[in-house]
Amino acid sequence: MNRSAIVLISMLSIGLSEAWGHAFAFQTTLRAGLPGGGDWEIGLGNANSAQMSTAQFGYEATGQQYWRDNALPQTFRIGYDAVTRQAYTAVENSRGQEVRLNLANNGPLLRDDAIWTLPAAGFWVSATPRGGNPSASWVVVDNLTLAPNVVLRSGALPQEVRASQPNGIPFAQASNTLVLDASGNQGSWYVQGQIRFSGLVSQGGNAGRSSLQFFLNATGENTPEPETMGLIGAGLVLMGLVRRKNNGKRV
Repeated sequence: MNRSAIVLISMLSIGLSEAWGHAFAFQTTLRAGLPGGGDWEIGLGNANSAQMSTAQFGYEATGQQYWRDNALPQTFRIGYDAVTRQAYTAVENSRGQEVRLNLANNGPLLRDDAIWTLPAAGFWVSATPRGGNPSASWVVVDNLTLAPNVVLRSGALPQEVRASQPNGIPFAQASNTLVLDASGNQGSWYVQGQIRFSGLVSQGGNAGRSSLQFFLNATGENTPEPETMGLIGAGLVLMGLVRRKNNGKRV
């Protein structure tokens, strides 16, 4: 391979890396718990629950309380802070105090115009009977809003996502994938809403540990800059010219 071809391949490699190599993904889980703990209740990580950092967010009959009684709503916020380069999950406990987890983006820097995708398949709630003893319990996520100046490129925030058992739908997800543009907010965004649980053991029901839960996944990725795409295009053209020249020499 001649020197020109090597240079062109290097150009293309750099261009492709710049265009598609910068991404950051995270997953959040909120789960209703047993009295006195017994299960981690807020999770935040890059992939699945086994790799998540967790914070205790159970129900305590006395002392510090987290999940509220009687299906009362609690505010949560899930998002990305472009200044600190951290994904975060925050939930207000029953006393209005915020419990928060952070997850650092230790990879390449996401630009302010990075596009975030929240897939419908990763935006869901479930109500699962435990121990073969189902009871009337449910989880609802509603009153969802986006951070100011964040634009939905496609999809729409659901009005409500609900799961219940034993006589309802035990699993439900958002109806469409959300694509967010946070460039108007310097790259930071969040989804805020309310979550309610009913039928917990602490409330006389049988739902405990991870019987009632909510998941949200998000991936941010830099969009190719015009100059980067121009570099790739120029490299492809030059590669074709070099190849044509080399073919001519073989004749």
